[in-house]
Amino acid sequence: MPWTTSKTVADERREFCEKALLHDMSIAKLCRQHGISRKTAYKWIKRYLAGDNLESQSRRPKSSPGATPPEVVEAIVKLKTKYRFLGGAKIAVMLKNRGIQQVPSGTTVTSIMRSYDLLDKQASINAKHFTRFVKNRSNEMWQMDYKGHFPLLDGSRCHPLTCVDDYSRFCLGNEALPDEKGSTLIPALTRIFREYGLPSSILCDNGKPWGCGTENGLTKFEVWLLELGVLVLHGKPVHPQTQGKDERFNRTLWTEAIRFCNCSNIGSLNVGLAEYRRFYNYDRPHLAIGRKCPADIYVASKMPYPETISAWSYPPGAELRKIDHGGYLQFRGAIMFLTAGLAGKTVALVPSSKDGCWNILFRQFLVGRYNIKIRQLEFVRVYLQTGDPREGKTFPGL
Repeated sequence: MPWTTSKTVADERREFCEKALLHDMSIAKLCRQHGISRKTAYKWIKRYLAGDNLESQSRRPKSSPGATPPEVVEAIVKLKTKYRFLGGAKIAVMLKNRGIQQVPSGTTVTSIMRSYDLLDKQASINAKHFTRFVKNRSNEMWQMDYKGHFPLLDGSRCHPLTCVDDYSRFCLGNEALPDEKGSTLIPALTRIFREYGLPSSILCDNGKPWGCGTENGLTKFEVWLLELGVLVLHGKPVHPQTQGKDERFNRTLWTEAIRFCNCSNIGSLNVGLAEYRRFYNYDRPHLAIGRKCPADIYVASKMPYPETISAWSYPPGAELRKIDHGGYLQFRGAIMFLTAGLAGKTVALVPSSKDGCWNILFRQFLVGRYNIKIRQLEFVRVYLQTGDPREGKTFPGL
């Protein structure tokens, strides 16, 4: 390597220049002895003759026109300090949305946060991008689930209910509830319906209160939604990825909100959750929707929540039957168990296109099929009679 003796670098350079000016040896040979290029040699000879300092000079440019302005750096640090869970890309978008000029790229923002030791290394490792299905408009499908329950400081446990719009990722609800019973869930969901209207469908898992865990029945919760005209869809058993958007929101909710909230009791926790929901919907850019905020693209439903359920008219020729308190149905001399969820409700039976079979209808939904030849139910499952989103895949037809 060049300039490797115990002398200072400046002494080495001065000695080289003095030898070169004596002309006792060629420049090429001197360069080989000192391990430097001829270009470097002539540079130092020029500086020696001009009487300049031969010490190494800083390579930092005299000016940095592309450097991030100090006030922008200050804004980045301030925002990151307040929202410790946000990454560089989201902070860059938020600063631009607030009208700040000369905001650098997300990568540069991340570098600035790193220089101020503001990065959470584990969060960076966990950050991954996924590709999932997405609906085409707001309220075409909502995803709903409970965030895992946990204890509060007052000794009680809370069960946060979360609901997001599949298309926009808009958080429609994130309320901490005392339990996961249907009698608690329905009032909470009613509050969401009154604020945002009704979706076309809701995707949830198979356990109670969402479903019975099998295809052999309906819960009271499902029947309540069917009376409102909302199709209930269930993910694959033991496959939470089906509700991936809500699962991802639940993880985000814990990382960015719950662990920072006052968890003394359900009331104080819900104050923090409500504030986070406002931030998540209106301030926090979402990478999956082009770095927009969910509120930028979400549109409230045009189907308002009905305070009373209207009667339903079935097609001519339909045979109406009332389900008894045990969930049983009598038809053409046969008694069959349909589902306890429909107890007290009226269903209609109409001939199916399949020979010897009768479709069982509840309002606009096909809820089962009875084979009169073998006196057996073929299935008990909910489908829309027309326009079912699964049509062509698992829809049994009429």
